[in-house]
Amino acid sequence: MQSIYINGLGNISIQNTFPEPSLESKLDFESNHIRCVEPDFTKYINPVAIRRMSKIVRRAIATAKKSLEEAQIEMPDAIVSGTGLGCIEDTEKFLVSMIRDNEQFLQPTHFIQSTHNTISSQIAILLKCNGYNSTYAHLGLSFDSALYDAYLQFQLSQIKTALVGAYDEMTPAYYELLRKAGVWNGCFAGEGSISIAMSVEKKPSAYCSIKNMIMFSQQPSNAKLEQRVLDFIKASNLSIDEVDAVILSNSGNSENDEVINSLRKGVFADTAQVTYKNISGEFYSSSAFGFWLAAICLKQQSIPDYLVLKGNVNKPLKNILVHNHSLNRGHSLILLSSC
Repeated sequence: MQSIYINGLGNISIQNTFPEPSLESKLDFESNHIRCVEPDFTKYINPVAIRRMSKIVRRAIATAKKSLEEAQIEMPDAIVSGTGLGCIEDTEKFLVSMIRDNEQFLQPTHFIQSTHNTISSQIAILLKCNGYNSTYAHLGLSFDSALYDAYLQFQLSQIKTALVGAYDEMTPAYYELLRKAGVWNGCFAGEGSISIAMSVEKKPSAYCSIKNMIMFSQQPSNAKLEQRVLDFIKASNLSIDEVDAVILSNSGNSENDEVINSLRKGVFADTAQVTYKNISGEFYSSSAFGFWLAAICLKQQSIPDYLVLKGNVNKPLKNILVHNHSLNRGHSLILLSSC
């Protein structure tokens, strides 16, 4: 199996995670709709160009450049992105102006920048990268699908380097629509821009390696799901006792957490359980925040106490399992190992 190293990371989120992560403490919020902590973009993007970019594109380019510089990658072989909503702010601006101006005097910029693949395209144009470029818009499994695409291409020796990203923004209007649908019951809305520079070559900046990954559809019962988890760990040449921690995607929403609580009481009962949506908020590609957190924890060899739900974390940290699901219709398992 081809080794894949995470050599560079960039994360703009609702916490102080950019350019360097600060996990010693966390920001607490009273609102249910939290926007990103915006950094000084002029360190990464020409100030003249910034004026023509939407917020989500600025964030994506800043995290992409930071991660590639850290990984010492000038030109990735592939750019693969995951986004649930794409550039929804530009989509809203275009639709609002179309209604307001009675379909006249429309500005093409907002329309051009409103498509889901705008972000990957903008990064490729900036880097002058003509390699593989793809965007996955698979709601709660958008990031997982993008990562799985890159993972398989590494295993097939199609690529040696890749930039994988997850980008989502939450506008006030879309937040309100989801609130009326009851999506935020028990949880709160966040947003984020996470870029991951990956390579078959281990660099001095390496955080960890991807030991194994799998995606699968809904299982007919919780028992079948637990067996699927055990089979995955066995296929990774490990036992459940050798998994030092599992990072879970529970958000506080009872409907979302039902399947996770079953796993917590079952197959993960004796494993240290870690959460992240209490600091990232909920958004379609938030599983990338869990992936980023696992990589940071493996490099720093510690997990903040405020993220541990249950159990004692083994030291040294060698293996962390990241589990995500979308409405229990699709699941992903990602096993990261220290390097």
